[in-house]
Amino acid sequence: MADYTTNIREIISKYWKINLLLIIVVYVAYRILIAETTKRGDGLSATVLDILDIAINLGFSFIYLVVMVVCSFTIFLNNVKTIRDNRLLSWLTFSGCPLLFLLFIVVNILKDGFHGDVMAKPLVVITLYPLFTILLFLKFRKSFLLSQTHAYCSAA
Repeated sequence: MADYTTNIREIISKYWKINLLLIIVVYVAYRILIAETTKRGDGLSATVLDILDIAINLGFSFIYLVVMVVCSFTIFLNNVKTIRDNRLLSWLTFSGCPLLFLLFIVVNILKDGFHGDVMAKPLVVITLYPLFTILLFLKFRKSFLLSQTHAYCSAA
């Protein structure tokens, strides 16, 4: 039984590290996307708007990075057998926080009115990460079920 528990903890730790790597990749991709932003035009007002757009995107990307790293720790809730055995609760440990953050941003965008130029890039990034976490969860469940089957066969 100790080997099974150790194995589950190793699997959870592995997927948390993959999740952190995924967060960093999405963050770097977003920063590259910001850097590739084309200039709006010439003149002082266009330059000021470009600087404000970059500042908003940099601030947003940093906040998003911090929130996602903090929320990634919910994966460790899978160490609790009740959560790990419940497919919905286990999925929420992977995708719950990113989806709540996405919902929060979408509600605020709809409330304030969609400004396509300003919010298009952050919205793409916010949407991609939960999709990646869903795929990561599916891989985790497959690994978990395989380890559970292996532990059952070993015990018999």
